[in-house]
Order: sequence, then C-alpha cells, then structure tokens
Amino acid sequence: MRKKLLCTLLILSVLLPFAACTKPGADVIEPLTVASEPDVKIEREEDDLKTTEDYTTSAEEVSGTEETEAVSINFSDSTVGQILALMNDCNGEDLDTAVGMFEEFFGTELVNTATLSETLGDGPETYYTVYYTVLEKDGLRFNVVNFAWNKVDGKVCRVELEVRNDEGRYAYSELSPLPDASEVNDLYTSFTNETVAVCGDSVQSGNLCFDEDSYWAEYEYGDDIKIRLEFYNYTEEGGNGLVASEIYFFNNSYYY
Repeated sequence: MRKKLLCTLLILSVLLPFAACTKPGADVIEPLTVASEPDVKIEREEDDLKTTEDYTTSAEEVSGTEETEAVSINFSDSTVGQILALMNDCNGEDLDTAVGMFEEFFGTELVNTATLSETLGDGPETYYTVYYTVLEKDGLRFNVVNFAWNKVDGKVCRVELEVRNDEGRYAYSELSPLPDASEVNDLYTSFTNETVAVCGDSVQSGNLCFDEDSYWAEYEYGDDIKIRLEFYNYTEEGGNGLVASEIYFFNNSYYY
C-alpha cells in the first residue's frame, strides 16, 4: 500500500467541502480551534444489500413549496431508516424547527454550538450551525450534528451527522466508551445498505484525502436531493488513531 499523504485539509470534518451547500472561503462567526488530522485507512465490510422490495413505497407530495419534487420511495422503519428520514424532513425547515425535530427524536437537547458563514462567488450566503452533542438511539451513537441553512429565507439545505472517537482537549463531545473501528464501520455499513436499498447504486464515489483506502459515495434521492456517506479509519501505523463516519443529507433546491 502506498504511503498516505498527510490530510491537513481535514480540520473539522463537519465543514468538509463536497456539495453545493458546502463552499470554500468560510468566514468564521464563532470560531473553534481544532487539530489537523492525518490520512485514513478503511477496512470495508461487504454485506448483502437489501432491495427496494423490502421497503414501503408511496407518493409523497411536498406541500407549500415549489422548490422540491415528490419523493416516491420511503426509508424503512429501522432506526437507520428513521434517522435518514429525519434528516430529509429537516431540509426545508427553519433552523429552530430542525433542531427541535432532532431533540425530540433523540431525546437530547442540542448544545455546545458554533456558527460559520460561507459565500461562493455571487451565490447566496449560507450559514452552518454545528452542535457538538452526544446523540444515541438504539445503539447508534453520534457526537456532531450540523445544519446548513440559507441566509435568504432561513431554510435548512443540508443536515450532517458524525461519529468521531475524538478524546481529550480536542473532543468537543467525547463519547464514552470511545467508538472503535468496528462500531463505526458497522454504522457506515448499515447506512450504506439502507441508502442503496432506497436509492440504488451510488452516482459517484472516490477516495478521501488522496488516500487509496479512504472513500466516499454519493447517492440520489430525488431531483436536487442527495445523500453522501464517508468513512475514516486512521488506526494504521503512522496514523493518529482517528475513527469517524459522516452522513450528509442535502437538498440543493433550498440552497438558492
């Protein structure tokens, strides 16, 4: 395996640029200091994927807006499916409503927050409000949730969930016990299985941070609606021990 390049760009994974809602050139409103992190190695588990026949289908009209089209396939009633449905439902809501929906679902108040803003070219200014809060549901654990929202009308256009094994002075919301590579890989695999069952194969994928063993995949859930999954494992020799997974659910129709 070739030697990994140092991934100095991964300063705070909730702010990684990757989609229309994620823009370079951020102006920090409430900055937080974080440490840079090296590259990552992934051990990927190959599980049998469910098919869309395992899921209930129905036509859902999105009322009160002209920006989005109906989505015809629902997620399953599993906890993973419910979380993805929650992230989807938060898109198009105002920030306070989206935060309240997360708090109700996880039974936990979202605290420890920071807000940043970014603008790309002549595009609209977008805010990112991040909460470093431990969230647990049926054995699934996270410790970062991020809402990107449009400054023009305040509508959420992207929701991100993360689990990270940060500890010590760089941990804004440390999990106890710390998640290991097995737990995080299982979570990543579960979300991949659910997403593939509903959306089909990824529309694009690639390596992260120039590391041949680190990867991401992006899926279409409807016009302008995408899901992106990422997995990091820096536990190989020379790494800093970071294990993380990121789940992104974004709706570009609410970006403009």
